[in-house]
Amino acid sequence: MLQDKRIDAGMNLDGQLFTEYGDVAERGVDGPFFLYGRQDKTKSGKVVDHSPFTDLDPTWGLFWKNQKTPKRYVVLAHAQHQSFTDMQVILPQLTKPLGLKAGQWVGAIGTIDPAESVKKQRTTVLDFFQSSLS
Repeated sequence: MLQDKRIDAGMNLDGQLFTEYGDVAERGVDGPFFLYGRQDKTKSGKVVDHSPFTDLDPTWGLFWKNQKTPKRYVVLAHAQHQSFTDMQVILPQLTKPLGLKAGQWVGAIGTIDPAESVKKQRTTVLDFFQSSLS
């Protein structure tokens, strides 16, 4: 959006805004932007949202402060980073054939039901872009 004016809205699916590769976090962007985060557990077991208002990822807070056009964020409860990839559907299917324990993948995909996760993500992404691009 900063370098390609054909892009009218953007979304980040639980990723860091790598400051070493550009200045999006410091500048914001010139169109609507959505941050879609996960929940994480600290070593003490406390659940922390990946949002602009926690220190889990300081780049999100920096971006949020500097983003002047419309912005939104949502945290997908009980999700982990790989919940935003095909892995959330594939990994549970590998448990039985590989003889692994149930819950083997919780650290990667969280405890959210994969079908529910996909449905929520599809709805959230579609709603954001429909409202931002209409």
